[in-house]
Amino acid sequence: MREDELLLAGLEDKMDQCERYGMLTHSAFLDMHQGALARAFCAKRRGLQACFYGGYEGAERVLAVFFPDYLSLPTQVEQLAWLAQNEEENPLAILRVQKDPFHTLTHRDYLGALMGLGVKRETIGDLLVQEDGCDILLLKSVAPYLRENLTQAGHARLDGTFVPVGELRKAKEIRVQIPCVVPSLRLDALVCAAFSVSRSEAADAIRKGLIFLNALPCEKAAAPVKEGDQLVFRTKGKVRLAEVGGASKKNRLHITIEKYC
Repeated sequence: MREDELLLAGLEDKMDQCERYGMLTHSAFLDMHQGALARAFCAKRRGLQACFYGGYEGAERVLAVFFPDYLSLPTQVEQLAWLAQNEEENPLAILRVQKDPFHTLTHRDYLGALMGLGVKRETIGDLLVQEDGCDILLLKSVAPYLRENLTQAGHARLDGTFVPVGELRKAKEIRVQIPCVVPSLRLDALVCAAFSVSRSEAADAIRKGLIFLNALPCEKAAAPVKEGDQLVFRTKGKVRLAEVGGASKKNRLHITIEKYC
């Protein structure tokens, strides 16, 4: 697709800038599909010092960060540690917004307020919603503008301050366990059960690259899913295969799916 080609061309430019000028460079925020493409693309570049960084472990939206040779950071653990220790060089900022106590806001409310200010989605990372507000991961290039202008979401008043990356508050995950019965542990069968779609809808989503198995796109309907594996259906949500039980008399499997709410 044209968008994928442009993404990879942009990454190539950032890699070349890093090597030519000996400077840290980075992409815009990548969604799961873009991140998978970027990881595969970067893996082909020998000697490249790169990591995928969203501010915390398990971030859904990440930056591809490229390190110059003189830093000598060959492993992702070393790269992430360096970013955490070098706040000035870290391309991320965290805007902590506190809301008034009279309104309840959701992820959609905060995102809508951000998009209403005219910033591009690629400049905003994950939004970690709390009871009293939200920690917003964003590029430093848009941080001052958003600090000054993100003052309202819906009817709620907001007040924002910057906090160090090390003080990020992760959103509290709510998980609901749902018992299901499936004919097999094939990917398409799990997608049907987990997201309440038909077999044809599941097959279509898998074919279009909308299904991610353990953060990687999987386009094989027959791919096996194991206990503990995580599934993401873009636009529909995230689940985990929590438990695989015994078989029924009709040889169907009892499973428990853990849904992230």
